[in-house]
Amino acid sequence: MFELMRTHLKGTARTCAILAPLCMLLEVFMDLQQPTLMSDIIDIGVASGDLGYVLRTGGRMVLFALIGLVGGGCCSVFATYAATHMAGSIRERLFSKIFTLAATEVDNLETSSLVTRTTNDVAQIQEMMVMLLRAMSRSPMLFAGGIIMSFLLSFRLALVLCVALPLLTLGAIWIIRRAVPLYTVVQNRMDRVNSIVRENLLGMKVVKAFALENRQIAQFERANVDLADNGIKAQKATFLLMPIVTLVMNLCVVAALWFGGLMQIRGVLPLGKIMAFVNYLVQITHALVMLANSVVNISRSQASALRIREVMHIHSSLAPPEHPRLPRNDDIELRHVSFGYTSGERVLWDIDLYIPRGQKVGIVGATGCGKSTLVALLARLYDPNEGSVCLGGIDVREIPMDVLRKRIGLVPQNSVLFSGTVAENLRYGNESADEVALWAAVATARADGFVRALPGELNGEVAQRGKNFSGGQKQRLCIARSLLQIPNILILDDATSAVDSITEARLQAALRERTGGITLILVAQRISSIMDCDCIVVMDKGRIAAQGSHACLMESSEIYRSIVLSQLGEEALLRV
Repeated sequence: MFELMRTHLKGTARTCAILAPLCMLLEVFMDLQQPTLMSDIIDIGVASGDLGYVLRTGGRMVLFALIGLVGGGCCSVFATYAATHMAGSIRERLFSKIFTLAATEVDNLETSSLVTRTTNDVAQIQEMMVMLLRAMSRSPMLFAGGIIMSFLLSFRLALVLCVALPLLTLGAIWIIRRAVPLYTVVQNRMDRVNSIVRENLLGMKVVKAFALENRQIAQFERANVDLADNGIKAQKATFLLMPIVTLVMNLCVVAALWFGGLMQIRGVLPLGKIMAFVNYLVQITHALVMLANSVVNISRSQASALRIREVMHIHSSLAPPEHPRLPRNDDIELRHVSFGYTSGERVLWDIDLYIPRGQKVGIVGATGCGKSTLVALLARLYDPNEGSVCLGGIDVREIPMDVLRKRIGLVPQNSVLFSGTVAENLRYGNESADEVALWAAVATARADGFVRALPGELNGEVAQRGKNFSGGQKQRLCIARSLLQIPNILILDDATSAVDSITEARLQAALRERTGGITLILVAQRISSIMDCDCIVVMDKGRIAAQGSHACLMESSEIYRSIVLSQLGEEALLRV
């Protein structure tokens, strides 16, 4: 945890992190003077009846208190600045790291867990930094200073601390060792709660359509109770620490009063010094209570830091190649490719496929046969477990990611739009695209009709996740966005599934005109979308069952012929 903090304290924030304890040292020094000054008032001023000495010493106490107030205030300002900027740096690095991970690695971590780590866990570290620079810097200083001043006042009376402090130290170590694993479990349960909330908010329409509100609420309640139960276990592991500290230190105060009273009766120790000693014990007690509170926060923050470091230390499979190479052309070749999302489970088996530059290729097959997985490998969202995916004769793992992304445009199954305007969403494909280029792409995607109807047209608002557009409209905007990228290879992964047949036909015609000369790969459920392709790849149970033109496949592939007949009927045979 402390290494994570040190790494992300930079520039002015690091300077503030140094100044904060120094300001706190000033406050602690002023606080430590108060009992001694009070002792002088009693033993010198009151004992001799010197009112002037009492007033002068009291004035010094007020002045020291004001100086301590300034020191404490400055410490708070510096600590807050340093912690806020450190947390911002951690969030930025964590967010950037997530985008370097392959889709498999993100899937394994789970989206809800990544959200929790980027928000809740980082907030825990931020709170810990503020406490470290304020309470945890104050506590050791006050603790050490109180002990030193106690021994300076009376060495014999201060021996009571030599019994109490080792017991408290051993107890704190024992509690910390129990607490850290429990707080790790709490954060994992928090992931589960966030996952349920996220799933139900995104799937609200489905929940309402099937009247599943009560069941989903019950599911959330179970997760919430589980989180609460584990939180209570973690709290139970630490709740004894503070009472133990208070009890032991109060016993020290009783012992100090007992032995100090005997020493005062014998004339060995003045009354003022006894009162000062008790005040130092109270300060030591306060310091230990603050340390006890800090122990709880350290336990929780340590769990959060481990979860953050887990993400940061993942070695991404999409790391830049050591010896980057550039593809000679845009020919695509898959050589004995096998892939599975989890270990031991295959989705694709021994795929061999060659797609020359400029071809229009269709991919068809039953649901779950591996169509989307195949094109995800082409775009290098995943890397194959076996075999290689090559572009221009070069394995895509050896091609710099920015080069690969510029050559390949992908419109995935799930159409994703971001909050903002239509123009801002389109420019994700090309930041420098002017208005003419935007309208051209929109027209090709057959989205110009509804875009012109928006208030502000291209500057029309896009709500979160594009919820103010229909499924077909979102798909067409995503296609327009990819067209602005001007890719050499355009992959449409069932990207017209929510578009009606007439609009799809017009869209296909516009794409043929716009994308002439580039490789176009279409994943489709509707045979009508891919009948005119140069080559059609038929997938079945993770393998390529057949490939060829529509006419050839109608003669040679029983699977393809059954798909065509199920969609187009017997008259399709007459058109072959």
